[in-house]
Amino acid sequence: VPMCADTGDLPGRHCPKTTTEWFIPGVSPIKVSTVHRAIPIDNRSGKRACFHDPATSHYEVFEFWPSDLLRIFRQAGGVRRLPPPYSRDCSLEQQGSSGAPPKISSPSEVITYSLRADRLEQERIPFEAVADADVKTLYWFVDNRLAGQGKAGEVFFWPAAAGDYTVSVLDDHGRAAEARMQVRLVK
Repeated sequence: VPMCADTGDLPGRHCPKTTTEWFIPGVSPIKVSTVHRAIPIDNRSGKRACFHDPATSHYEVFEFWPSDLLRIFRQAGGVRRLPPPYSRDCSLEQQGSSGAPPKISSPSEVITYSLRADRLEQERIPFEAVADADVKTLYWFVDNRLAGQGKAGEVFFWPAAAGDYTVSVLDDHGRAAEARMQVRLVK
């Protein structure tokens, strides 16, 4: 079947290069690639336009790799064609209306985190989320209170306390995700 050469997924509308690969029914993943996306670019500034207006903008295809894969590409010295930032006049609502929300990879809802009573001051729980390529900052909340912020693709360490919590992450475009977390004290 045809596959997007860059991603190994079924080719999306804007995949620049396809290749033919074997597909095993029931085994091979079936997912259309969303990495390559056409976005409106302001003709004057070269920044991402709030919306497409044929008189003032044009479409260009950019790569929207998730932050975990972008980190690997950077470590390997790979260069990707990332989207430019939004124009200053774009509202948060316009910025958040496209793209993928963050996905929390830590903390996990299936793990009960244990804190050692004798090391309570040093105990930290890692918060990490996979964000879209256009995200620069993630804001972390515990029970709707700001716990801190960090760069997309980096781990934020929360000074833990025993209890049951709702952990939320909000990206700098207004897209969000949340997860439940259980923390217990052990001796």
